[in-house]
Formats: sequence, C-alpha cells, structure tokens
Amino acid sequence: MVELFQSRKNLQTRLSAIFYGVLVVLILQACSGGSGISNSSSKAVVHGNDSQTPSTLQETSVQIPSQWVQTIRHVYTNEWTDIPVSSDARLIHIAAAPLGDDVNPGTEASPLRSFAKAKTLVRDGYPDRILFRRGDTFVMVSGDSNFRNSGRSPREPFVMSYYGDLSLPRPKILSDTSGINFIGTNLHDVAIIGLHFQGVPTPNPHWNSDPLLLNDPSNPTVTSAAYGIRWTVTTGQDLLIEDCFIERFNDDIDVEGGGNLDNTMKGIILRRSVIVDAYSTGGDVLSGRAEGIYVAWAEQVLIEQNIFDHNGWIDGVVGSIPNIYSHNIYISQHNNPGTPDNPNFIVSENMLMQAAATGTQFRTGGIFVNNLLYRCAQSLFIFGIGGRVVNNVVLNGKNVHEGHAEGNAAWGIVTNTAAASGQVPALDPNYHLVMDGNIVAHSSAYDRPNSMAIGFRTDQVGKIEWGKNIVYDWAHVVMDHISGTNYQWSEVMSQSAFPTQDGQTFVDPNRSLGTYNRDQGTGVESADAFLAMSRQQSRTNWNSVYTASNVNQYFREGFTPR
Repeated sequence: MVELFQSRKNLQTRLSAIFYGVLVVLILQACSGGSGISNSSSKAVVHGNDSQTPSTLQETSVQIPSQWVQTIRHVYTNEWTDIPVSSDARLIHIAAAPLGDDVNPGTEASPLRSFAKAKTLVRDGYPDRILFRRGDTFVMVSGDSNFRNSGRSPREPFVMSYYGDLSLPRPKILSDTSGINFIGTNLHDVAIIGLHFQGVPTPNPHWNSDPLLLNDPSNPTVTSAAYGIRWTVTTGQDLLIEDCFIERFNDDIDVEGGGNLDNTMKGIILRRSVIVDAYSTGGDVLSGRAEGIYVAWAEQVLIEQNIFDHNGWIDGVVGSIPNIYSHNIYISQHNNPGTPDNPNFIVSENMLMQAAATGTQFRTGGIFVNNLLYRCAQSLFIFGIGGRVVNNVVLNGKNVHEGHAEGNAAWGIVTNTAAASGQVPALDPNYHLVMDGNIVAHSSAYDRPNSMAIGFRTDQVGKIEWGKNIVYDWAHVVMDHISGTNYQWSEVMSQSAFPTQDGQTFVDPNRSLGTYNRDQGTGVESADAFLAMSRQQSRTNWNSVYTASNVNQYFREGFTPR
C-alpha cells in the first residue's frame, strides 16, 4: 500500500516511505548510453511489487455485480443476448420503399416504411418490437426519433432490432439530429440490438442525393448531427445496447439522467458495438466537444468488449479539429461512483483507439480491466473513488494536436486523487486505487515536458496499491503533478532514488498492432489494416482476433522476461 504525499517538500527523504514495498527495475537499452531515468527518450522498464495476488493476475474480465439492479444481461447471459419473443408481443416490421409502405400492417410480408408510423403501433410496458430490415437504409426525420416506451421486465424488454437476411449488413438509420432519443421518466427494460446509426451533418443540400457528402465546397460550414443513441431518462433503468455500429454524431451515445444524484439511471450496458468517428466543428483546438459515449447522472454502468476508434474529429471536415475535450469514453464526475470496494462503473475488454484526447476519461473511478488503448493522447485518466486498473495494454501515445499550447502529449495511465471541478460527490476520503499488471509501451517519439507513462496528482492524499506494471520505451516514466498553473510537471523517479538492474530482456517487446495483424495469418503488417478489420466486427462477422482480450495476450507474451 502506498500513500501519496501532498507536496514535494523533502522529496528525496520520503521516496522510500511513499513507495514502500515497491521494486523498480530500470532497464536501458545499450543504445541509451547510460542508466537511470532522464528526460531523453531512452527505453526503460519499470516494475512495481513482484508479489501480485493471483486474483489480480487472472482478472481479465468482469461479471455484472449481483447487487446491481436486475438487467436484461442478468437474465440472458450467453455470449450474445438472445431474447425470446413473448406470446403477446407485437412485432412491427419496417422496410425501405418500395416494399415498405405506411399503409401496410407492419408484418414481415407487408412492412411499414417509417419509424414514425411504427412507434404508434407499439405499447408502453409491453415486450413489443420494432424491427428494421437488414440491408435497407432509413432516414430518421427530426422529431420522429423521440421515444418513450418501456418493456415489461428484464426478461421481457422492449426491443429495437432487425429482421431479414443475415448475410446483408445491419439496417442503417441516417439522421441529422438523433438516431433514437429515449426521453421521459422511469423508462426501463429496453434493448437496442444490431442497428447502424449514422449522423448526417446539417445543413446538407445533398440530403436526398448523397447524405454521406460531408463537405460541400458551396457550403463549407457544417454541424454534426447531435446523437446516435440518446437515453435522457430520469430514474430509469435497464438499457442494453449490443451489436450496434454508431458513427459520425457529435456524441455517438449520450446517457444522461435527471440532473442530480436522486434521479440517476441504473443498469446501463453497452457491449460488443462499434463506436467511431464522433466529431464536432468547433473550429479550433479549444472549442468543440465530441465523444464516443458520454455518461452523466447514472450508476451501475458496464462498457465491455466494444471497439472505439477515432472519436473527437474527422479529417477533412472544416472546423473539425482534435482537442483535449473530445474522447472515446467520457464518464463524467456527475455520477454516483459507488465505493472503491463496490464501484458503479466497469470498463472491460474494450479496444480504445485513436481518440482525439482520452481513451477513457474516468472521472468517477471504478474498474478498468484488460482494455487495449492505442494512439491516444491521454490513454486513461482516472480519479473519483479510485478502483482497479488491471491488466491493460497502452501503446503508442500521441499528441492531441500540434497547435495546442499545452501539448498534452502521450499520457499513459494518470490518476488524480484530487476532486475534479464540480465533482459530485466530492473526493471519497477512502480513495483507493489498485494498479497492477499494466503494460505502457512505445511513445518515446513524443518527448514533451508533460509526457508520462504513469502520472500521479498529489495535491490531495490518496492511496495506491502498486503491483507489477511495465513501462517500456516511453519518453518519461513516472511523473508527479505539482499544483499550479500551466500544467507544470516534474519527474519523481531518479537513478539515485531507486536501484537499477541492467540486462533484463523480454521475448519480443517491440511487437506492434501491425505485427499482430500479420501474425494472425493475414500476411499484412499494418496497423491501419488492423483498425479497418476491427470496424467490421458484428454478431454475423465476429472475429476473436480483433478483440482486446486476444490482442493484449499477444503483447503480454512479448513482455515475458527471458
């Protein structure tokens, strides 16, 4: 157990007490020309305590806690969520014209054409379903996306999903506002499964002829559509989003409760979906905010086995610029975090790649297990109650934007024991964070004054249990945040403070996403090819090669000591 200090006064005399029980091994490659840690890009490896507990070493997935509210996934626990059709359910089918027509009854043989008509035929509190035909494209007209229906129970939820030929792609729903917007009070037991939501910018003169044309030279200023899936429900519970593809909205997914901790939503589960290319058009590096998912005024949230990629901006769209306010996952401080022993937020086995800023901005704290983070400027930023950060792989940190004055380049795992501005509730006095089994590697090219593999903010006291983590080829290893202006950082570790051991080697520490893609039989050594294949994940095309669990195991094997 390590208790972080509040100031840097008498730093050298306190290091051994602060890092009691910590073994640090710094291995510099022969080309570094020396030993210890410096402000150069020399390769280094940092280990914590070698005495990991077996439970932490084996923690690569997380089950839904039994004490959470009952959800659809508590009832249906298979790899994919198969929900039987209830005997009294209404099944309303929608298809594109000419087959679909709103004069039809909405059967599979005679489907409707519009969601606006379909939602008039389903009942609140029943296990009814609205089903879109696979391979078809639909336009969600402004206002039609608002929806207020609940299901009957977690066993018999309301379902929005698909029907038809499984060899065809997911049904695509285009919108210049929101793909689907659940609003109201006490909504519950809803499943959204197997749909593709795509935002269309506005104004867009090509809406009818080519809704995918993002940047018309005659109309260079566009605004992204607002939300792909929005769940703005006061005191609601049990939402499942599975096997969806959501892209090109300002917030691909927006989950917001009633505005205070007495009106939170519970039991929100996002799994096995692809969430990409959220963007805003703020116009500069300090304006505009876009997220893959934003969560506020909620609790009991599980985000697992998803692919998040390139959220925050889109290259080539006027005014769309990556900045520090745009993230793959943003879990706001305005949530009920739970306690360090029973956290309300779990982020597990996701691939979090190429975020404008943060792979996961985890302001509540919670459980963060076995995620892959690739080419994020700030891979993981966690504070709130602390929690567990275990067995994650962080690769190839980058800068937010070269024009950004603060830089914010190449943060690996940064924990902040201070309460965030507006933190609700304030910092838990029992803050406790376990960091164990993580690999942070390959970002020496981004040697900025505030780059760091592991960062601690210590202007308030918190407790960190530091296990066996590896840092390799990162510009700076461990940094301590000094309170003050302009994000001043200073390096904690030095050769004189810790023992060093030269000569330790690993099986293959220079593995990359490109070599992983090649070694899986594709023959193509390309990270871009890996990213492209990851976006193709779906229930009908699920490939375990493109999952965080398998990718992370590949890198752990590379970092096996010889």
